[in-house]
Amino acid sequence: MNSMEWDCIRIFLAVAEQGSMSAAAQVVGMFQPTVSRQILAL
Repeated sequence: MNSMEWDCIRIFLAVAEQGSMSAAAQVVGMFQPTVSRQILAL
């Protein structure tokens, strides 16, 4: 796996743990639309 895929997995895990994309975005230091795009990329 390349680093982009690992980033997507890390973001997916944050969403699962936090329960929302908005909360996960705060945890990983991104904006919510960016988190949504990363999840879609998975």
